[in-house]
Amino acid sequence: MILVLYNVGSKDSQVKYLGIPVGSVRELHINPYNFNEIIVTVAIDPDIPIREDVEANLIAIGITGIKIIELTAGTQRARNLEPGSYIQPGKSVTDEFVQRAVVITEKIESVLDNMLEFTEDDTRMHIVSFIEEAHTTILKINRMLDENHERLEQIVTHADTLHDPVAISFATTRRRIRSGCHRCRSLCGKG
Repeated sequence: MILVLYNVGSKDSQVKYLGIPVGSVRELHINPYNFNEIIVTVAIDPDIPIREDVEANLIAIGITGIKIIELTAGTQRARNLEPGSYIQPGKSVTDEFVQRAVVITEKIESVLDNMLEFTEDDTRMHIVSFIEEAHTTILKINRMLDENHERLEQIVTHADTLHDPVAISFATTRRRIRSGCHRCRSLCGKG
């Protein structure tokens, strides 16, 4: 199989298909018609079906920078490639880097836009106004609590004393209801 790639590892680099080793790089040479391309000849296990829609991607392994060729995609419907055919190039390491750099740049731009919006005079005035209103509200709540401190303590104290009579009243009511139900059953001849 022959690959056309823009950046490649060394001769004898591994070729993997969906993460499984299936071959190795045999030859490397510059495309005489396009000096920006490197033609890579690979030897792939003949038992591995390589389809027409398979793509070859150059993948860096770990932090060492060692590169392998990873074959991806390929559908059951596509025909098998004949030996000596070209495998379509996928994304190169540079393409991946550029794509990630674009995403990062867009995120940084969004953060900067938000910071600019946050620091506009009108926005700052709204924030200051909100903080002042919150401060005033907290002061009012504190003043109300101070003014009503004694009343609140009395309510809490009396709540404990109210609990016992209410509980007794509920228990008495429950006993009377049960007694009434029992009498009704006995009068109806069911108890």
